[in-house]
Amino acid sequence: MKRFIFLLFIASILPFLAPAQNTGQGEMSATDAKPFVILERSDDVNNYFQVDFSLLAERFEKIYFLQLIFQDHRIVNTDGDLSKDLIGFQASIKHDTDEMLKLFDKYRQQVASESSGMDAASKAAWLEKNDKYKTK
Repeated sequence: MKRFIFLLFIASILPFLAPAQNTGQGEMSATDAKPFVILERSDDVNNYFQVDFSLLAERFEKIYFLQLIFQDHRIVNTDGDLSKDLIGFQASIKHDTDEMLKLFDKYRQQVASESSGMDAASKAAWLEKNDKYKTK
């Protein structure tokens, strides 16, 4: 009976321990109902990605994420309309797709880390200097 309970326990936690399959999507956290980034399409020159900006909690996180992208020569933002949930990006096909998906997720993690370490006043001051999308 103990063996049966043990096997039942292992079977119930196994899906949480198994590595995720790559389906052209970035990593999903346990709280995400949808992926943060997906590979939308590819052509002979570029891979086109969609990033779900609705998963970034506040304006600071969206702008900080874009700043990280601007500093990376491999990725180009193709849509600057921050009112949209899905924002487009492209990268040359010479860059590995899986590497690019992981890079988007890495930037998301950097954003979360930076955001959690700053108070509202610090974020407002940062946005005042760095928000190129602010309306006048």
